[in-house]
Amino acid sequence: MFDGQFYPGLQPQFDGFAQLRRPYYRARLKDVLTTLGLTTNLKLCLDAADGNSLPAASTKWLDTSGGGYDFFRGTTAGADATDPTINGTSDGRTSSEYLSFDGGDYLTYDTTNETWMTNIHKDNAKWTVAIWAWYGSAASNGIGGTSGNNVASVGFHFGMSGGQRWFAAINNGSGVVALQNIMVATLATGSWVFAVSSLDEAVGANGHILGVNSTFELFSSTYSSPSAAGATNTMQIGSRGNAQVPLVNTSRMAAMAIWEGTALTQAQLDGIFQATRKRFGV
Repeated sequence: MFDGQFYPGLQPQFDGFAQLRRPYYRARLKDVLTTLGLTTNLKLCLDAADGNSLPAASTKWLDTSGGGYDFFRGTTAGADATDPTINGTSDGRTSSEYLSFDGGDYLTYDTTNETWMTNIHKDNAKWTVAIWAWYGSAASNGIGGTSGNNVASVGFHFGMSGGQRWFAAINNGSGVVALQNIMVATLATGSWVFAVSSLDEAVGANGHILGVNSTFELFSSTYSSPSAAGATNTMQIGSRGNAQVPLVNTSRMAAMAIWEGTALTQAQLDGIFQATRKRFGV
């Protein structure tokens, strides 16, 4: 048996018409989530190593969840100074396939925000985000959001804090955050990390899971006076929204999945990590 050819509890994947066995850790993210039974309420599935999600020279990062929620590289379908750079070979399914950022790059949703995007900051929210990213340095780095960096706005954002910690925040437009939870554990820089946030607002105590690789911490999930309004800004990836606090130079993103209507458990989150980590040498 070749190393990594099989993954405990998961079926081996066959590659195309040749039926050649491909190590499971080189499976597309959507296939991993399908095999793990985690596609219910999956709204967004982006995988830079999947040729269906990021074809060569694509102007968009394409959603493979089935909803078609695609994001422009930059802000438009044209060439922008804010376009992240595509790296690797299309459908290569290795750690060499990713989008790289220069400190002023991000992706922008290709139309107005969807209902599921705005539900994330509202009362009784239930959602999960999981990413594979490479932080270029220890500084404030936005991974995604609709609120920007303004507490007077409405929306959400998540990423690395100035203290090099994974966090999630909800803004209600009042000038005071509705929720802000920050991990104690620090994020590594200059290497691949798996980071997650899973929240069920109605639960309250211990209803919010933040995790980095296989380290998880629990927080209250209660929003303080959540807004019922739409988000202030169009959702972006690689910033907190509105081009604010973008990923720093030399940062990378390889994958992102978001569920709305489902808060994955710690065991489910760790299952995704264990099934994908070898692709990234973690």
